[in-house]
Amino acid sequence: MIKNKKGFTLVEVIVSVAILAIISVLFITLFVQALTINQTNAKINKNSIASSSNMTKGNVYSLNRGIGNLNFNGVTFAVETEVFESQGSVKYRMFRAKE
Repeated sequence: MIKNKKGFTLVEVIVSVAILAIISVLFITLFVQALTINQTNAKINKNSIASSSNMTKGNVYSLNRGIGNLNFNGVTFAVETEVFESQGSVKYRMFRAKE
């Protein structure tokens, strides 16, 4: 009887499938992390643009009415923004004064 040794054994196929599964899990994990970072950066950019727009509007709009006499010559205003961190979002208040 002549043995034909063409092809792979079952053990070789199982080992190669296991190696491919491990490598694919690593790449999927990296892809999910990159996607999360991309979404976080998009939120940061969106809030930066909104804050910048509010600050630009504040340069021409005075908030002196209703505040009282602060003895300050210039424009002052506050802009609330959210900064997204890895553990969630934290609200900060940014102040700017122009003399």
